[in-house]
This record gives sequence, C-alpha cells and structure tokens, in this order.
Amino acid sequence: MHGLRRGAAVWILAAEGFASLSVEVLALRRMVPYVGSPVPVTSILLAAYLAALAWGYHRGQRAARRLAAATPPRELPGALRCAAANRLATAAVASAIATGDIAPAVVFGIAGSWTIAAVAVYSTLCIAPIGMLLAESILLIDPLRRDGDGRRETGTTLGLSTAGNVAGALLTAWLVLAAVGTAGATALIALVLSAAAWAGSGKMKRDPAAI
Repeated sequence: MHGLRRGAAVWILAAEGFASLSVEVLALRRMVPYVGSPVPVTSILLAAYLAALAWGYHRGQRAARRLAAATPPRELPGALRCAAANRLATAAVASAIATGDIAPAVVFGIAGSWTIAAVAVYSTLCIAPIGMLLAESILLIDPLRRDGDGRRETGTTLGLSTAGNVAGALLTAWLVLAAVGTAGATALIALVLSAAAWAGSGKMKRDPAAI
C-alpha cells in the first residue's frame, strides 16, 4: 500500500508529536496567570490529555478499519491521507483557539473563584480534543507505513511521534516561549500542524518507492 513519501510521513508524525506536547506546555503556561502552576493543576491537565490520547487512538483505529472496509483498495491510501489531513487541520485551528488569549480568559473569567473547576473545564473541553485529533491522525497514517516486505512499521510510527513529543516539550519550554512568547508559540503550533495537514493531503509529490 503506497500513499506517502517517506519524508512526508516522517514529517507528519514528528510534527504531530511536537505539537502534542507543545500544546500541553503552552496550556500550562496559559493557566499560570489564573491559577499558578501547582501540581494539582498539572495533574488535571495531564490526566485529561492522556485520556484524550487513549480515546483518540481507539477512534483512529476504528476509523481506519471503517475506511478499509468501505473503500476500494486502490483508493484506500488517499482516503486515509485525507482523513488524517482533516484531523491535523482541525487540530491546527483548535490549537490556535484553545491556546490563544481568549479561551483561557473566558473559561477562568466565568469560573471566578472556582479555579479547579475552571482547570478541569479548560483541560477537558479546550485542550483534550486536540490530543484526541492528533492521536486519531497517527492511527490513520500507520496503515500507510510499510517496510520493504510490506509489513507495518508501527513501532517506527510511534517512535517518530514520541521523538516529536520530546522535541516539543523541550523546545517549547526552553526556546520557543523565551524567543517568541505565548502568542508566537500558539502561531508556531498552528503552523506546524497546518504544514503536516498539507503534507498528508497528498499535495507533496508522490514517490513510487515511498511507503
């Protein structure tokens, strides 16, 4: 099954991983003016985000299976690419809104003194859906990744995403926020995800020897 150049797949997975952890770091930074950065706040965000990732992996696998059952084999790679690209593009828009100035201001402004409730709402309704979409995209890209013998490269898929996680966590916390601030970090995440969506949409030239 062919559908993506190897370089495009590597970029998509690394970009997804980068954005996933960058969103978490930036969400924590956005909450600092309202609730500080105590451990309970971090734990709520992490729990909500990890739950969303787990649900996203489940949904992504189901979506890939439904596409495989309903799509002719020759058209399946394009359908998987399109489905993954749609989720990445949606995540780009959602991240720009959720990690911008307005969403946390509205949530914490309405909550008033109910700060923990506000953290739960912001984490669950604003940030977690981004993780779900990104997790779904991984499971839609994975069927397109095959080695020379035609076997899936799931381990490599997850490894690339995790490498992106590491880069996103470290670079966002130590470099991006210091260099361009929260607004710049928000724009960067949206740009990275938009580029990944573009790569997944099939606009990049295909290579017959690609995965």
